[in-house]
Amino acid sequence: KLDEEKQKGARQLEEEQARSRKLEEQLAAAAKELAELRNDGSGDGIGDDRCTVIAHEWKKTAAKLTEEKAISSGLRNKLAHVETELNLSKQSVATHADNLLNAQDSHAKKLQDVHEDMNNLTREVDERKKKLEDRENEVATREKNMENKEEELQVKAEELQSHEAKLKEEGRRLQNVTHRLQREREQLDADKKKREKPSREKQQGGRISLRQAKILNEMKRQTRLLEEQFKNNGCPAAFKELEANRNRIEEERAAMQAERDGVGTQLESMKAALEALSAVTEKAIEEFTEWNAVIRDGNTSTMQKQRDFILGKMKKAFGSNTGDAEEFKALAVEFWDKRNELVHDKTGTVIRSMDHGRYACVCAKIMEALAAIESAILL
Repeated sequence: KLDEEKQKGARQLEEEQARSRKLEEQLAAAAKELAELRNDGSGDGIGDDRCTVIAHEWKKTAAKLTEEKAISSGLRNKLAHVETELNLSKQSVATHADNLLNAQDSHAKKLQDVHEDMNNLTREVDERKKKLEDRENEVATREKNMENKEEELQVKAEELQSHEAKLKEEGRRLQNVTHRLQREREQLDADKKKREKPSREKQQGGRISLRQAKILNEMKRQTRLLEEQFKNNGCPAAFKELEANRNRIEEERAAMQAERDGVGTQLESMKAALEALSAVTEKAIEEFTEWNAVIRDGNTSTMQKQRDFILGKMKKAFGSNTGDAEEFKALAVEFWDKRNELVHDKTGTVIRSMDHGRYACVCAKIMEALAAIESAILL
């Protein structure tokens, strides 16, 4: 807007200057004509009138020229003021532009920092999502295994119910057979009593005949057979099969219950192992932190004495066999280093860690060597 006002003022100034030049030319022409008329000196009235008119016009033109010059001066002052404001505006615009550039650079830097933070957060979220997906997959696998076991148990339960139904049917059949045999035995007992009455009467009256004795022995033998048959429920093979089925069903029930108890015990043992591992890890971290604090504080005199004492007992324990002592020393160093790695691995500070089989082997050897040291100390 200031540029437009400046251009407009410049155009008006040029127009006023052109008008002033034109008036100056007219004024010069009038002055020249007036001088010529005066130089002629004709002295007639017409020439004087003409000079008077020209002088009057010359005065008017001079007044107009003075007015135009005043207008031109005002326009110059206005144009100078506009130029001053324009320069100030340009300076303020330049300053504002510099401030905007600085603010833009600062904003770009902050935006870059925000992008870096977002990228770091995104990576961390992706890692946590991956760990969570792995845990969910592991849990899903365990749930699937448990569902498979539940299906197997359900199938076994259905088979058990089928066996129980068959056994109930067999029990009802055997019960009917038992009732029938019991009725037959009662009938035989009644017949036996009827037959024994006259024989007793005969015995009271005299000795029985040989034929009657044979009949009596056969009846006794048949009675023993009936008693044995009644004892076996009239069907020894079916009774044995029934007992075998019952025993097998009881064994399957016991196995299923043992399997359920085993799964529960396994879960409890896993939970206890995890709790123990957490406790051991926390204790190891505390010991390692305390050990580092002692080392940082420079309090190594007590540890030096303990180490010298243990090394002396090691020499006594291993005797002159320095190879065993060196092997134990290497194992102790490996045990300590790997233990630190395992402790740090729980806090996520290292990537690699000792294999658990190797760690167990090293621990076993360390315990054997410590037992030897303890025996040497006791000696």
